[in-house]
Amino acid sequence: MCNRKVKIKTSQQNGRRKGLFAGVPFKEGQVITIYGGQLLTAKEAESVDSEYLLRISGDYLVDGGPVADRFTEYDQDNDLYLPKPDDPMPAGPGALANAAPQSSQLCNARLDFCNLRLTGIKETDETLPRLPMLVATRAIAEDEEVLFDYGKERVPQSKVHRWLSANEPVLRMGELVDKLDAGAVRALLENMLDRRENSLQVAFLQGATPLERPELFELLGRLLREAPKLWSLNLGEIELSAAQCDDLARWLGESKVTHMFYECTRAGEGVKKGFMDVIRKNRSKHKLWRFTDDDMAQNAVIFQAEKSWFTPWRHKENQEWVRRSKDAKMVEALKAAQEREAGTASEAPPAAAEAAAAAGVAEGAATYRSMAAAADEAPMAAYRGLSAAADEPEEPRYNACGAAARSYRGLAAEAEEEAAGSLLSFERDLPGPPLEASGSVIDSDDELTIWLRMMMLAR
Repeated sequence: MCNRKVKIKTSQQNGRRKGLFAGVPFKEGQVITIYGGQLLTAKEAESVDSEYLLRISGDYLVDGGPVADRFTEYDQDNDLYLPKPDDPMPAGPGALANAAPQSSQLCNARLDFCNLRLTGIKETDETLPRLPMLVATRAIAEDEEVLFDYGKERVPQSKVHRWLSANEPVLRMGELVDKLDAGAVRALLENMLDRRENSLQVAFLQGATPLERPELFELLGRLLREAPKLWSLNLGEIELSAAQCDDLARWLGESKVTHMFYECTRAGEGVKKGFMDVIRKNRSKHKLWRFTDDDMAQNAVIFQAEKSWFTPWRHKENQEWVRRSKDAKMVEALKAAQEREAGTASEAPPAAAEAAAAAGVAEGAATYRSMAAAADEAPMAAYRGLSAAADEPEEPRYNACGAAARSYRGLAAEAEEEAAGSLLSFERDLPGPPLEASGSVIDSDDELTIWLRMMMLAR
């Protein structure tokens, strides 16, 4: 438990490991808990790798990761996640509440904010930190999981979200998530399927053994059928049943996959031949696997499609294209790729971008790099503009923001000396009537200090 009002248990949503649950019944409109974490300026948040970032104003965000990451001890008998015994109990675990669409019957909470009126100037106060909290939108029973619509306030900046935002054509699952974590694999697949635009062409899924589970295997089938450009697939180290191999063969026939790898030690060589017959037929559906004169970016993708039964650059058409191109770098890159495939390369294979450059397709690699950089920057572009303006002395509004941040850090340093309090102690110690969600205002230094101690974590 965190504050006797909420507790952290195994989530019932989407295979996620942890979730926020009600420890007591809540009525509609009651504050459930605070969304605690580390206060960051928009500029600071740009370099943070976290799926728990929450925008609380135009200039500030809260990273709930430091709170979520402290629940490391699992009490199996009671299905409770707790901090280590010598770790002060963190307050405000709202970041661990999972998502549900506002229109869904499962959604039982909403995000609300308590304003901090520090200057009395509306334009300034709108840019200052606000206290984020979860509020019940209906009656919530004890032990019911708390779910809310993330909306636009949650701005995750994890590796997965950055990869999704860049809409990259190559997926190396092991670089984004723990391939043995079923919840992480499920979340990645579901996020990919939810994308309106899916540019995935090459998928390295080897070692993702949770895909053997029926529910995740079905998601793999959806990805094969719904990803419009997916043509290269690696399923090494995954052992499928005979029935699953039959399903996979059928899905491959409905897909555009032309190159793949699967270890058939369990299913047998007959299964391999069946798979190969299907993907050979698929090669008449498109030419994404063939080098071309007018698409250097696509050539860069092809050079990354390694580790399949028959790598694309071994095709007669592609070797002829290399010879016709009379490009020494292209020939050298092809030779290096063949050596890597045969295991005779004298040195480690170059990184994808370097391989593309060596192949004379640096233009294509640069295009993808610039697209990825633009996608990374887009969510924070507005914030960087505000932060840059904050450096201008003639802008009193931003000067006030800077002063507020300095004040916060000073108070936070003081609060580090004490263990974070619970929501109950926060409500008990707060002068005046109980805290209400919508339109509430905290306007005294003492009350701000209480909030800061609520938000502050042992580092």
